[in-house]
Amino acid sequence: MEDVSAETRARIEADEQAALLRKAVGQLLFVVFSIGLYFWSHAKPGDPHFFFVGLSALPSISTLWRWWRRRHLDPAEAAARAVAEKERLADAEAVKAAMASHRPYLTYGIAAVLVIVALLQLALAQSVAHSVEIAGLVKPAVRAGEWWRLVSATYLHGGAMHLYGNAFALVVLGHTMETFVPRWHVPVVYVTAGLVGSAASFLLLPATSIGASGAILGLGAYLITLGFLEPSRLPGTVRVKVLTMIALTFYVGAFGYGFIDNAAHVGGAIGGALAAFLLTPRGEDHTGLAPRQWNIAGLVACALIVISSAGTTKVLAGALKRSIAVTSVTAALAENSQRSFIVIENLSDRTLEAYRFTVTLDGQIIAAGWRDDCCFGPVSAQQPIAPHSSVRVPVARTFGVSLGRPKPQISLAVFDDGSFEGSREEFDRLIRQRQFVADDAKFWRSAIYAQRETDFMMRFRGFTEVYKKQNAQTALGKDAGDALGIPQLIFAAGSNPEAYASVAERTSVNLDAIERALRARIAASTGQR
Repeated sequence: MEDVSAETRARIEADEQAALLRKAVGQLLFVVFSIGLYFWSHAKPGDPHFFFVGLSALPSISTLWRWWRRRHLDPAEAAARAVAEKERLADAEAVKAAMASHRPYLTYGIAAVLVIVALLQLALAQSVAHSVEIAGLVKPAVRAGEWWRLVSATYLHGGAMHLYGNAFALVVLGHTMETFVPRWHVPVVYVTAGLVGSAASFLLLPATSIGASGAILGLGAYLITLGFLEPSRLPGTVRVKVLTMIALTFYVGAFGYGFIDNAAHVGGAIGGALAAFLLTPRGEDHTGLAPRQWNIAGLVACALIVISSAGTTKVLAGALKRSIAVTSVTAALAENSQRSFIVIENLSDRTLEAYRFTVTLDGQIIAAGWRDDCCFGPVSAQQPIAPHSSVRVPVARTFGVSLGRPKPQISLAVFDDGSFEGSREEFDRLIRQRQFVADDAKFWRSAIYAQRETDFMMRFRGFTEVYKKQNAQTALGKDAGDALGIPQLIFAAGSNPEAYASVAERTSVNLDAIERALRARIAASTGQR
């Protein structure tokens, strides 16, 4: 560059800036297209369309940043910039050589465990949705005492891309750790970050979640914190690479917050940073092995990974034994110009009374629904599905832009003879719900009888207060009262005293019939459990 005049350097720099600007404009046109698609599809923030907008903006942000830096840089400083770039490349080559001389055996082992459990997840649970219900971080199940889900959920993945992304990031970050810090730190940080990430998700996010990303982000946060505590131990290029990976993860999470567990990401990062403070005895020579106690901690962490992955596999295998394949009912996706539907078709010679469906897209559950149309007669807006018939169930249009197709699945089908197909856990849950409704029906028959002689305003207030308390005590909440026709009873009690007697009589007869039918179904199901 010394032989090139200042004017020539300035012209070359201007041409390069113009090329960057043209590239950025082209990329921004694609961003405008994705934004238009977002509004045209009537999507909401957090939907896949919104996520697609964020991804499409990444290249343009990078190009504009490079253009802005070049535009504000004096062309005369090009030589100094070239020297700095040469030093950066030399540093990167040194890092590459150092990493090539270290085999990340522990990282490969953890990645192998994730892949093996993911394969068994599909083989044993038969579907991603079923495996999530069995061993995912289902928050109500954790509150009910299944604390082991805080660990088992970190071994499950929503599909091949989810698994590949986590395994790739794990290998990159784990290899970096095993190169620049004692290798036994890797399993300790991984386990710590995974637990903290799951705990954060449990406390902050109501939705069900799966995946090892919290534990993996903990490895990145460990490296960033280590670089802050002792910059000499971690080359600058490594710090920049890790920080970029973490920043991109949180950027993507911000646009995909509707289906990405950012709480687990933040919790895992906090766990990794805390581990760095504990594992870094600052001021000592770190060229040798870690202290003996941390080697022992690493061995214990490896044992925990093996034991917990085996436990997750055992849970999945046990669920397979307790399940019956769904062959008599199918689900298909149908759409028109305004909304989407799930077509539930009963292929059997029995009446389909209850079912549960899920819709997955790219391994993520984007819609789910329960129906139990047993025993409610004229009170129910939808009747059981007759043999060889079908119904259409509306679902929210949240499919967005994706390389895959939404896949509806039936995870439970219950017939009028008490038999079922699908998950036994869900069947047991349905029986408990029916028990709640039967108890509610009995309670309201008694309440109607007890209020038969009271003043109509006292009756209205009494029914209203009892309705709130009773529904708060049942698992079905408001739905139980609606299914039993209680709102109509309360309305008649408060607005039409003359018609109340006939409404109360009709409601009482319906409640008696509903309770008898439900208890008969519960008794018939005993042999199926």
